[in-house]
Amino acid sequence: MLSGRSRLNYANLSSAGSGTYTPIVARQPKYCGANIIPLTMTGGTVGVQITNLGNSQPDSNFTATLAIRPTSGGAVRYVDLPNGTGEATVASGEEAMLVIANTPNSLYLYDPSNIGSSDPANAGLSYRLQLTGATSTN
Repeated sequence: MLSGRSRLNYANLSSAGSGTYTPIVARQPKYCGANIIPLTMTGGTVGVQITNLGNSQPDSNFTATLAIRPTSGGAVRYVDLPNGTGEATVASGEEAMLVIANTPNSLYLYDPSNIGSSDPANAGLSYRLQLTGATSTN
């Protein structure tokens, strides 16, 4: 529900300068978790380049998608970013969010009520994000 967005904490990233960001360690997405990153457009096209910096798991991987919707409401369009790379045009009157999910190459079996510090499901994903045509709003 859009009315609850103002209560959400989107402060997931630290700026490394020149349109480059890394996740705050405490906010790195865990197994099947995601960072949702609202974007402020600085041009008409947003370019994304994500580099997996790993998480000490041999099958570390991620899935990235741009979600773009009219600010006045309406259908959301999703732009897949294969291998963390791609671009999309964001028209005037649209907003964009980047979603980066920790999706390793294999499924983990774990007890969600008893996750140990060395459990693979507890390993946060580290990545480097390079944006062009937009900045992170957090």
